[in-house]
Amino acid sequence: MRVLLNFRSGFAGLREGFEALGHEVVENRWAADVAGIDLCVGDFVDCTRNLRRTLSHARALRSARVPFIALNRDARWHRGVHPFRLGLVSALAPLDGYATNSQQEGRRFSRRTLYCPNAARESVYRVTL
Repeated sequence: MRVLLNFRSGFAGLREGFEALGHEVVENRWAADVAGIDLCVGDFVDCTRNLRRTLSHARALRSARVPFIALNRDARWHRGVHPFRLGLVSALAPLDGYATNSQQEGRRFSRRTLYCPNAARESVYRVTL
């Protein structure tokens, strides 16, 4: 499976996790060509700050039948995104899924909400002896 990760600064932990599961990872491709992609995971805050790009990308993904999930690592605060933009994302519903570490706004941004707790990267923190 090919997974597209759209995180402006990258997300090494998520990349490592998908690769450890045997998936091929492609990063930061917002172009309309999504051929060969099976899943797209994007940064929720970046998606809300660049809403036109997100809507265009969501249309391309939908037409290719590729699920689009936004991961929010700063729920409920959304790293200072203006409430108007959050309202637009809620109303326009470009996301197929919303993954977050807080269920407080669970179904506001997508019908399908996934609980995604913060976790340590084993390659960095060595939690085993």
